[in-house]
Amino acid sequence: MKTSTHLVNGASVPAADRVHSVARSHRALDFLALTKPRLNLLVLITTLAGLYLASPDGVAVALAVHTLIGTALVAGGAAALNQVWERDTDRRMRRTSGRPVPRGRVRVAEGSWFGVALSGVGITELAIWATPAAAIVAAATLISYVLVYTPLKTRTSLATLVGAVPGALPPVIGWAAATGEITLPAVVLFGIVFFWQMPHFLAIAWIYKDDYASAGIPLLPVVEPDGQRTGRQALLYTAALWPVSLLPAGVGLAGTSYSAVATCLGIVFFWLSAVFARHRSVENARQLFLFSITYLPLLLGALVVDRFWIGSTPRALSISDLPLLNATLNGVAAILLVLGYAFIKRGYQRNHQRCMLAALGTSALFLVSYVTYHLNAGSKPFPGQGPIRLVYFAILVTHVVLAAAIVPLALVTATRGLRSQFDRHVRIARWTFPIWLYVSVTGVVIYVMLYELY
Repeated sequence: MKTSTHLVNGASVPAADRVHSVARSHRALDFLALTKPRLNLLVLITTLAGLYLASPDGVAVALAVHTLIGTALVAGGAAALNQVWERDTDRRMRRTSGRPVPRGRVRVAEGSWFGVALSGVGITELAIWATPAAAIVAAATLISYVLVYTPLKTRTSLATLVGAVPGALPPVIGWAAATGEITLPAVVLFGIVFFWQMPHFLAIAWIYKDDYASAGIPLLPVVEPDGQRTGRQALLYTAALWPVSLLPAGVGLAGTSYSAVATCLGIVFFWLSAVFARHRSVENARQLFLFSITYLPLLLGALVVDRFWIGSTPRALSISDLPLLNATLNGVAAILLVLGYAFIKRGYQRNHQRCMLAALGTSALFLVSYVTYHLNAGSKPFPGQGPIRLVYFAILVTHVVLAAAIVPLALVTATRGLRSQFDRHVRIARWTFPIWLYVSVTGVVIYVMLYELY
């Protein structure tokens, strides 16, 4: 029997091997989709905020890495187990019917073992390399999300309120990882995220109410289709969020600068909730939802900035802070690039575009910070000796050369994508993506080797 072949880089490759390779790639992406990476990016942001807010003198890189990895694994495992549990309702909803388990691309047993394994490894990671308290909070998050919220979702509209509990625990995980205990400031962070979730999820429920109704999920907009209680509750929870968002100043986490930002954000949030409560259209719900996903990062960002650089012990951002900032920006860019790649492989073009533009903006901020640092501080010599020195310079040289190349490559790639020149965009993106990702990842590696290991 004849086997068809294809030429790849001058070599003959059986077509069957290509098919198996593509199938493995798609299968890996299906397991990635089970972890809900886009949703869990916000989980990691709130965890990192809790970690840094509990450590005004700085956080050890190793602790931050282990905390984020452990939290990501637990969150990903919880998401996988949730999708296994909800496979029947997901199959009946248009926006979730394409998920791996309802489609049969991942079997129930596979998804279950995958979720259990991720969660177990994540909790173990937190218990050993962070603190037992962080592991306990993560376990409570997992149990309340999978075993309490998920089964309640098809039984009562109050499930939204119950689901806000595990959703608000990630900053507590970060706080517990830094301090080993849960104190009043951690409870305040929990309260902020808890009250924020209610208008956020009520807006989502209104946008997709027909989808939820077809799946038999009794969310508030399904139970009461006129939406009066939905709008009223969104408005009440947003009103309650404003005084709760000011509590960090009362527990020593922030000062007047943060309070001013929180008040401005709260006014906008309340106004959008009021507009939605008065005119319950999909468009008004979408505007409320979009602002909600902007509100939380801005609020937590203002809290971190106020805590470190404006608070009760004022300290300006100095040149010595820039290497850590640069590494953070590189890490964020790498995450956005991987998410963007995963989205386009799944056909989510708009989400891909948002991630890639966000990565471009993040890398631009890095470039400004990088140039500022080296103009003022010069270069720090690498003190390591022996084989590690060769490894460091091999990484450094390739990083610098490719970093110079990625600037025009990224700009041209983005321009072609925005102009809908998709064929030309794809041709250059095949080079831009791996180079950009390598530069971002090695930027973090270089920082760790130069400033943390030696």
